[in-house]
Amino acid sequence: MPYKVEYKQGAFTQTYAANLPSKTAAQTVKNAVIKGMKAKDAARVKISKH
Repeated sequence: MPYKVEYKQGAFTQTYAANLPSKTAAQTVKNAVIKGMKAKDAARVKISKH
């Protein structure tokens, strides 16, 4: 199953990347996404399968 990286806050969801082949690839995207975020926002970025 492919992986996706999403930011969720309440009913709002933003997908940064989808159909990633591995958890490693998803982690790389997540790290890039959260680099400039505050810790509170970074905690809302999740990796999931879809």
